[in-house]
Amino acid sequence: MSSGRDYRELMFTFWGSYLEEPYKEVGIEIAKTLMKHWGAVKLLSRSRVPNLVSAKTEEERNYIENIETPEALEEIIRNHRLFKNSSMFVAGYFNSAVTDDKHWVDLVVSFEYMHMIEYDRLKFYRTKDPELNAARTAALLEVLKDIARLPAVRELWMGDRWNGFLGEPAFLYRPRKLYDRVQDGSETLKTKEEVLSLVKRFEEHVPREWVLGYLRRRLGEDAVEELDAKKIVVKFYDGTITKEKVRGWHFIQAFTKDVDAYLAERGLKLM
Repeated sequence: MSSGRDYRELMFTFWGSYLEEPYKEVGIEIAKTLMKHWGAVKLLSRSRVPNLVSAKTEEERNYIENIETPEALEEIIRNHRLFKNSSMFVAGYFNSAVTDDKHWVDLVVSFEYMHMIEYDRLKFYRTKDPELNAARTAALLEVLKDIARLPAVRELWMGDRWNGFLGEPAFLYRPRKLYDRVQDGSETLKTKEEVLSLVKRFEEHVPREWVLGYLRRRLGEDAVEELDAKKIVVKFYDGTITKEKVRGWHFIQAFTKDVDAYLAERGLKLM
């Protein structure tokens, strides 16, 4: 595990703007889901940079190592002195889809957001073997699908550059006036009422089939998948997470403008 700012996002969600369940409960379910795929939590702490060096006694330690079962993880987060009153927890794993080296991944759970980060500049997804890169990206996507299937997780973004989306179509509609605030950590929690109201209006006025048709025409059939009755998967990348088909954030802004135009033709406006 590395520290500092040299990291890349593998997934993230600004759930402080929409989550209606206790965030720590949802975080526990995500951490347990990752254990299904990657095994033991190697390090559980209250910080992305735990005190691994200078702690000399049990009381000084701010981390726990090698949690082998989901049941043990849940018990520790709920009841251990380090975590029961903490506003954040960080669970570290080895991504077992990467077999030639140990690929450390941190799940970070807090009030405002949840994200999963790695510290190797995505080098395991940009090898000289395109097929290997694609296979590792596909394996990561399957993990994210399991997380996105949790009912409480309504939006999930893949990659450091908005490379993919898993969630309810309404969360693809991101007017800058509101979502610049959502994506500002100091404002995220203040936007919940506005976000939930906007999502409700989107669902009332923009048909799911229109959204799916729009995405498939512009990205291709293979880039869009229905995850369940509510959620979809959209890939903005070409084969591997490090190769953009389109720039995700630019595409989202174009989609937002086209939704506005679609509604304007019908005399409607969401914001």
